[in-house]
Order: sequence, then C-alpha cells, then structure tokens
Amino acid sequence: EAKARGVPTQAMPRTAAAATEEGSFVNETHEKKGETSRSGGATNATKTKSNVSGADASRMTSPFDFFQTDASPESLVALVLDMTDPGRWYPAARAMRRSIHLHVGPTNSGKTHAAVQRLKRADSGVYCSPLRLLAWEVAEGLNADPEGLGLTCDLVTGQERKVIEGSRHVACTVEMADVRKPIDVAVIDEAHLLGDPARGYAFTRAVLGLPAAELHLCGDPAMVPLIETIASELGDSLVVHRYERLQPLRVLSEPLRRVEDVKPGDCLVAFSRKAVHRLKKDVETQAGRRACVIYGSLPPEARARQAELFNDRANSGYDVLIASDAIGMGLNLSIKRVVFTTLKKYDGSHLRALAPPEAKQIAGRAGRFGMGASEGGATTMRRDELRSLRDAVNAPVVDLTKASVAPTLDQIALFLEADLNKNVSLADALVLFKRDAVVPKHYFARSCDDMIAAARLVQHLPLTLEDHWMFAVAPCSAEDLQGFGSKALVTFAEAFCKRGRVSVRIVQHPFLFGENETKTKTKKPKPKPKPRAPRTQGELSVLEQAHAAYDLYLWFSLRCPAAFPEHDYAQALRKQCAAAIELGLQRTTSAKLRRDAKRLAGYVDDARLTNAAKETARLEAELALLGFGAADDPDGVYGTVTFAPGGPGVVAQAARAKKTPERAERTSREARKKKRAREDKEKTSSPGKRFSQSEKARRANARGASSATRAAGQSGSDASGSSLVSDAESAPPLLAFPLAAAERAERAEIAAAKRTAALARVARGYDADFAAPLVSRRVAAETLRREALLGSIARLAGIGEKGNEEESRGTT
Repeated sequence: EAKARGVPTQAMPRTAAAATEEGSFVNETHEKKGETSRSGGATNATKTKSNVSGADASRMTSPFDFFQTDASPESLVALVLDMTDPGRWYPAARAMRRSIHLHVGPTNSGKTHAAVQRLKRADSGVYCSPLRLLAWEVAEGLNADPEGLGLTCDLVTGQERKVIEGSRHVACTVEMADVRKPIDVAVIDEAHLLGDPARGYAFTRAVLGLPAAELHLCGDPAMVPLIETIASELGDSLVVHRYERLQPLRVLSEPLRRVEDVKPGDCLVAFSRKAVHRLKKDVETQAGRRACVIYGSLPPEARARQAELFNDRANSGYDVLIASDAIGMGLNLSIKRVVFTTLKKYDGSHLRALAPPEAKQIAGRAGRFGMGASEGGATTMRRDELRSLRDAVNAPVVDLTKASVAPTLDQIALFLEADLNKNVSLADALVLFKRDAVVPKHYFARSCDDMIAAARLVQHLPLTLEDHWMFAVAPCSAEDLQGFGSKALVTFAEAFCKRGRVSVRIVQHPFLFGENETKTKTKKPKPKPKPRAPRTQGELSVLEQAHAAYDLYLWFSLRCPAAFPEHDYAQALRKQCAAAIELGLQRTTSAKLRRDAKRLAGYVDDARLTNAAKETARLEAELALLGFGAADDPDGVYGTVTFAPGGPGVVAQAARAKKTPERAERTSREARKKKRAREDKEKTSSPGKRFSQSEKARRANARGASSATRAAGQSGSDASGSSLVSDAESAPPLLAFPLAAAERAERAEIAAAKRTAALARVARGYDADFAAPLVSRRVAAETLRREALLGSIARLAGIGEKGNEEESRGTT
C-alpha cells in the first residue's frame, strides 16, 4: 500500500542468508543494549560488523530482516534506534561495490558539467538535483540530445512527473531518488548539502543508498573529509577530482554607491522579497533600466522566464537583475557584476551576517564561463563593507564534519509495533527518535521539527500510519500556524478522512478580482471576473501563495491519486497563476519603459493568461458534468484556504495589533520621548559651551511651558494659521552668542532632510547610512570647520567653562 502511494520505504524481502544470521545479530544487539551510547555507538557498530566473514557478506544484510516472533520488544526497539551504521538501511547499494567520484571546486568550475557528460555516456542513470529548476534544465538538455546519442530522460519532482516510454535516464529532485533500482551512473549535484539541518537527510540518503556502479558527487571541497570517511565505512572506492574556476572572480575596489550607476549585466542582491521589489522600482525609475527579479517565493516557471529574459538582454531589453540568495544555485545567468546591497540577512529568527560559503556562492555567479563575460566582479553598495566581502570570498574552506540522517517510515513502523506503550503517536515517535537514536560522531539526527508540527496538526484524525506519514512529510510550512500551508494541510486531511475525495476547490480561487466585475444588490449572478495581471504587490503575493497551494495539492495527487483526483485542474490553475505572475512582473513603474515595452522581444501580452483561463474553464465544466462542480460542496469547505496580501506575516502582525490596541499610542509616546532626547543631545553636543545647572533648568522650564501651551490649545497662530513664534525662536540660545536665524533654519532643514532620507532608505531595505556618502562627507567637513571656528571664538572671548579653565591654566 505504501509503495502504491509512492511513500518512500526501504523494506526488502528477506533472503535465506539473512534469515540464518538474524538470530545472532538480534541476540548480540540485546546483550549490547546497555553498552550502546552516543559516544560508543561507532565502536559497537565496528565490532558487530567484524563478526561477519568479509565485507561482501555484510552487504547481503538487510536492516529490517531481523524481526522474528520470539524477539523481545526491547531488543527490537534498541535495534530500530541503533543508527550507528546508516549504510545497512540500503541493501541494494550494499549488494554492490560502488565507485564514488567526488567532483569538488568553486562555482563556475565545470564540475557538474563533467559529471553530466559521464551520465550521457551511460546506458542508464539518474541526476539528483537540489531544485526543480535544475532537474528541468538537465531533463530538457538530455531530451534535446544535441550530440545525437538517442537519449531520452524522464522528469520526476515532487509535483510533476513526465515519463517517456523506453527512457533509461531520470532527472529528479534528490528527495525523489529511487534507492532500489540498480543503474550505471548517478549524479548528485550540490552534494555538500548533506550537512544541511533541514534537507541534508535527503542527500545523505542518496549518497548512502543509490545503487549505482558509479556515483558522482558534485559540490564544495568542504565535504571531501566527510565523504572519505563515509566511503571507507561503506567499502566503496573513492576518486577525488578537483577543479579550478574557469574564469577569475575578484572583489572590486570601488562600491556601486548609487542605484543610478548600475550597468547592463549587473545583479543587485537583497535578502527579502520586499527589498527586491523596492530595488526594481528604484532601478527602473532612477536608472531608467528594465529589471528582472528572482527570489525564493517566485514560482519556478517565473524564475526560469526571468533568467531567460536577463540572459537575452540584447533583445529583451532587461538589463539588470534584482535577486535574492535564490540565485546561489539552480540557474545559469550571464552576470557580469554581483552587487551586495547588504551583507546581512534575516534567517527566520534573527538578523545575521552572511557566512563565507554563502557569500562565495552568490558572488561566484558573476562571470559565468561561456556566457559573455571574461571575468566576474563582486562589490557592495558601501565602502565599509568591501573589506568584509573580500574576507568572505577569500576565507579558507571549513570542512564539513557531520551528515544529517532521519528515520524512515519502516523504522517508525517497527518502533510503534514494538513499543509497549501503544498510545505513542507519530509525532511522539519522531521526538523519541531525535532524543534516543544512537548515531556515529560524523552523523547527526535531524530535528524533524517541521514533520512533528505537521503530524500534530492532523493527529486528531483517524489516519493509518502510512497516511499520517504522508501528511507529515508534505512540503508545507506547518510550523507557521498563521500561514496558508497549515490551513491547507488540515483541510485536505479532514476531507481525506471524511469523504475520501479532496477537491482543489478547497483553495480559494485567486482570480476573483476583475475589471468587469459588477457590484449590484440584485439577485442576478455577477458576471465572472476576467483574469488579469496583478497590479499591486499584495495581489502578486496572493498569486504566489496560491501557486504554492496548488503545488501542495499536486504533491498529494501524485502520491494518492484516488483521493486527490483533480490533478489536471490543479495543474491548469497553477499554470494560470504562473502566467498572471509573469505578466505582473512585466509591469514597470516607469512610463517611458511601459511605452517602449511592446517593441522588445521580452514583451509578453495577455494571450498566455487568456489561454490558461480557457483551459481552466474547460476542466471546470468537465468536473461539473461529473458532479463535482462549484455548487457540489456538501461540507462547505470550498474556498476555506485563503491568502493574505503580503503573506502570513501580515496576518500575524494584524492579529498582534488587534490584541493590543494601546500599541499605537505607546509607540507614539516612545517616539516623542526619543525625539526630545535626540534634540537635547544635539544641542548639548556643540563645542565651546557647557551649560550650568541653572541654564539647564531654565531650558527645561521653557520646554515644559511650551508643551503646556500646546496642550491647552494655545498654538500661537494668527487668523491665517501661520505660526507667530517658532520653537527655535522661543528656545534659549545654544551659545552665549546667538546664531543667525537663517543659519539655525538651515541646520534644521538639513537635519530634517537627513532623517527623511534615512527613513526612506530603511524602508527600501537599505542600511540607514546607505547612499549619499559624498554629501555626508561634505556636511561633516562643513560642520567641523564651523565648530572649529566657533570654538576658537569662544576661547578667545573666554566664554564658557572651557575658556575659564584655559585662562586659569595660562595664569598658573
């Protein structure tokens, strides 16, 4: 049943050889149960393996072939929690002696190209990618077959499956790798991600379990010592191929300084969706250049299209790329210069500096070999960050020390079967695995927080273990209770249990807005709104969330098609979302660029969106004829998964504001208090003066009187509304000799302009002191000159405590 639903398992039929050995293994495990610990797990695993005659004999051992009726529950629980030898979970790979080829080097060094070329020459093979985009790119390249080798390649991702009859090659995401079917060559791209806390377990599973005669691992040199250790334990041979960058990468000596100075081929990097769109607006309005955008929540189709437009900028008219760290892998981009707008990113919990590997990965996208640039350059927007970027790019490689492992469905099933406490749920079992599993020192157990959160969301439903596991491993953000992912997961699971059939109409249709929509109070049905491109960032965000929700439905549909039967309809809605997003990204804030857009090859009209809407309407009509139309909703769940403009963070922020109505008033009081403190500091920081206690008291009384006057409504304005006495004029003089009124007004105007500019820059995602460095230096130099002049006059006149001290010192 699990295999029919596509749930990954590693269970294998028991062999006769394994049956003769299982008794001794279980007994030995039972005797060593008290000795096994986290620190001594590796030693015990070595002793157990040494009792088997030869490495080849150990390869025939299946990890779950030791279950027998007379085995005690305690020994079985200890066996399942014993993860000191993860390689034994994959008997197909252990039954063959593999040759591991490690391709390591920096970005743009040709390591992946060399591995894919070997894949092309093999009779059968698989390419495992960290991203759908990479899997699509490799599948399309192999199917194009420019060398005439007669290759065909299947595409298998979590949401899509394209099978070509007779194909012996597969391009897939790493989570979809088949660890049972023997092949000639396997390629795992970005294999150094096996140490990633979130997805590393999938890469470890592929490295340990792919039954390939040749296993090619591509990635960072940091993984070499760890792979050497793993290969030695598995008994596989290892060959290391080292690569150098094909074109040089250097950190430039000058920052970009201003957005107006961007050039064709530049890529500006920011680390939030909001900052990316702000930069797009600035580039188009200030620099007069069209800009593509790439960020994580953008659908893969839209990302691929944006990359295509940027690479063909000579014809498309898109000169600049604005991107997040999503460009670090997965796309071939003809970038000449990477510009970091900041070297800090928010990782979900706090704002932190970029790690050297992250900075290297992003900066290395510049100067792609064979894409029009002779070298790559990287720089920042601020001069004081250039040194940090240079240090990060030139930082030595830090070796990986641990790989991530996670329990499989088979292990969970055996654990729940053997556990004496039958009330343990799937979420509890995952917690126990994290707490009690024994792993070697070069592995670490995945925390599984996302799986635990998802499992707890649906544990109130009568689900089988396989179905519960399917919902627990679904790709959605179950930890964010305010997000649409949690709502979709629970609603899908409830419909799955109650009706056995889940409709994609549970997701609210995102095309309910339209120009021809009429708002009438009559009972006549409203005309169906015409699909159109998003006009605001909020509408664009809604489409991105809807696309992700349809992705989730397609993921379930591929694993349980009987319960999620509307695969084609969901695919049509997904394509309609992608077409609308692509059309919305084409919109620009510059009127001139809008007028010139239709003459460019990169212009996209609404024909694709219209065709996608027609296909969606056709499938809707077919479902209605089958009795599954919009009105056929006995449980009233259609449209219950909704989206908030701006994402779930906006909903959470609104909820917090609603719970604390006094927040705005408290924030306003704090702002006024900080403003007064800042003004006092600016006034008291001028050289050549030190106010006495009486002077400070007089100023405080004057400020209090002014506040009382304003509170009483005595604004001091004449009939025309103009102010009779300003705060600056009513305040006591800053120095013993008053400044000219024009000079005070000029200072106040400059300070106000600087504060406004700083707030605007922060709102755009920049640092507060970004931009206008020349103006800042000019103002600082003018201030120093003026303060030096005033200080000299004060000392000559003997004014203030400083002058009296110097006079007394001279007399002495």
